[in-house]
Amino acid sequence: MKCSDAHLAIGAEPQGTSPELEQHLRDCASCTQFRREMCDLDAQIHRAMKIDMAALKAEAPAGPSVRLVSDAPPASPRRSSLSNATHQWAMAASVLVALGVIFVLWGALPRHSLAADVVAHVISEPMPSPAAPLPPPALEGVLQGANVKMDPINHEVLFAQTCFFRGRLVPHFVVRSGDAAVTVLVLQDEQLKRPEHFAGSGYDGVIVPVQGHGSIAVLSRKPIDANRQAQEILSALHFLTPAA
Repeated sequence: MKCSDAHLAIGAEPQGTSPELEQHLRDCASCTQFRREMCDLDAQIHRAMKIDMAALKAEAPAGPSVRLVSDAPPASPRRSSLSNATHQWAMAASVLVALGVIFVLWGALPRHSLAADVVAHVISEPMPSPAAPLPPPALEGVLQGANVKMDPINHEVLFAQTCFFRGRLVPHFVVRSGDAAVTVLVLQDEQLKRPEHFAGSGYDGVIVPVQGHGSIAVLSRKPIDANRQAQEILSALHFLTPAA
């Protein structure tokens, strides 16, 4: 099971389990923490939804009953109407408070950052050991599917394929820079205002915004000048307007 599959299973049913999921959680601290956070959130939402129905019923207007004859003057219709309105407002307020708590808790839903999802994707897509560098047409074919071209660069291409990332098809390729394998993801649907540097799970990298074309992510397991690598890749990329 991949991290992305584990996130989908946990998000759909935090308390659910399966042999595959449990095996993955034994080996993945990140997904274990994600499940813990989702279970905590699920419990908080259930507690918030437990409205005290007995108290609401006590506040509700009484149903039909036997009318007792009394010398006391009848209740004022105006007063009775105001009392019923007060009860109804109290019930509505209780429901709104509960819903408000639920929405606040939902806003606290643990969401993985773009950088975390990039690292998780790269980990879940292990690169095969190439016997030889890929020929240029292999990378060209992957990029062409995303309406992207790239000028020749002074790096060998080790790996290239189209992958699903956050529900989108994106180009994913790896080049050799010195003794480091540098992974690049072209993320045309991920908008950033400024570069985001990250480090985690053995990877260091940067996600750089591309004006009008989303962003690109560049990362490696070995120490690299991520900014320089990103700018070098970015300067060679050309984003084409899709054909009408």
